[in-house]
Amino acid sequence: MDLEGIGALAAAGVAAIGIPAALLVGRWQTRAALRAAEETGRAGIAQAEATYRAAIDAVRAESSAAHAQWRRGVQRDAYAAFLLAAHQVTDAAERLEGDSDISVIAESTEAREADLANARTGLPTALLVVTLEGPAVVADAAQRMHMYARAIANVHERQAAIGRAWRTLVRMHENAVRLFTPDASRPDADPYGSLAHDLMEALAALAVAVRQHPYEGDYRHATEGVPTEVAEAGDAVRRAFDAFPLLTVDLEVRRVLLDEAYEGRPRDKPEYRYAVEGLEASRDEFVAGARTELDGPFSSIGTVGPRTPNG
Repeated sequence: MDLEGIGALAAAGVAAIGIPAALLVGRWQTRAALRAAEETGRAGIAQAEATYRAAIDAVRAESSAAHAQWRRGVQRDAYAAFLLAAHQVTDAAERLEGDSDISVIAESTEAREADLANARTGLPTALLVVTLEGPAVVADAAQRMHMYARAIANVHERQAAIGRAWRTLVRMHENAVRLFTPDASRPDADPYGSLAHDLMEALAALAVAVRQHPYEGDYRHATEGVPTEVAEAGDAVRRAFDAFPLLTVDLEVRRVLLDEAYEGRPRDKPEYRYAVEGLEASRDEFVAGARTELDGPFSSIGTVGPRTPNG
């Protein structure tokens, strides 16, 4: 074989060896490209997942803030409604007592009594909402405000009844004065005015006698040890009442007048001053607790109200 033949065979052998090598290199390059693509895909997926989680967290945070803001608004409305309800009870009671003045007509008194009844109905409802919204420090202060406001209203209501009873006697006496004037023939002249005058004097004397002999209980229920002055003044009041014809003086009028003579004015009792001071103190505590709750961070909003078993 000549040199040319040998060169041709060698070239053919090199070419035959180069083909598998090229295939191997191509496969290696393909695998590398696939691995690179796979890694790029994983990185893209991870980035997408991170972006998705960040978006979800942002939505949750925004939703939580919106919920907290809503809860805060509900609490603010509940606190304001309760403060207003408590004020309406005491204010209606004070106005009812003011209507015991002799110049006030009965229709006005009836309207004031209706106002007080409505206010009393609304206060427990407002208290219930505050109790549900919390927190405990605010709800506890609201409970005490409710108790003191009702106690104050009861005192004013009793005082108003006493005022109306005295108004009845004063009107009877003033009408009777007309009997001694040229207008004595007027049909509204009250023939029992002198009896009313005697009764007012007897009640005043009884009240003085009771104050001069302090007693922790009620002399009306004492079986012994009643001072002579108190016993005599009490008998004089009973005779003054009995001097009126039957049903001339309403039984309720008689009861409240005797209560005042033996027990004193409701507003002069220590219990009333205690209720007034208690209402002021509990109201200050309620307002302070409400401000702390409303001005606090949003995260505190979720800690009030009913708890789930898991916290």
